[in-house]
Amino acid sequence: MKVIVGTKNPLKLKAVKIAFTRIFDEDISIIGVDAPSGVSSQPVPGSEVLKGAKNRAEFCKDKIDGDYFVGVEGGLTFLDDFNDLFLTGFVVVLSNDNEIIGVGNSGLIQIPEDLRRLIEEKGRISGAVNEYFGVENSKHALGVQGHLTNGEIDRAIEVEQNTIRALTLHKFNGKVYG
Repeated sequence: MKVIVGTKNPLKLKAVKIAFTRIFDEDISIIGVDAPSGVSSQPVPGSEVLKGAKNRAEFCKDKIDGDYFVGVEGGLTFLDDFNDLFLTGFVVVLSNDNEIIGVGNSGLIQIPEDLRRLIEEKGRISGAVNEYFGVENSKHALGVQGHLTNGEIDRAIEVEQNTIRALTLHKFNGKVYG
């Protein structure tokens, strides 16, 4: 099975491969490509994050032959009821043989006020997180969620689980197993 993923981030590529391997009992070939999100460099709200993931998957499907096409996008969303900003992430999976659009979403993580101010100042969460935690290239390692939870939430596992969520309709076709 050939899976095209709209990123060259090794952490995300590995996570997507693990998810596909867990769901499908066959050899999985993962190809990462630079795919534009078509959204702002710091997508807010969640609907824009989702659109970015969908755009990346659609770009892959339009440009490269494969069986499945995956878009991964992280960003922020604002919840009015809490008057606060939250980290979120989406994975969209498209297949070559039908029109199913599978979507997986991570749990929300509340952004501390001082980090929120830094994000607003920097314009991007990755740069703000690198400065806030005194690290380099956090998006290829722990990620925001890992830093905010002292490693308790693993970014790679989160991408893997979001990919499995997005594969639900593809693999199980809406059937319930128990």
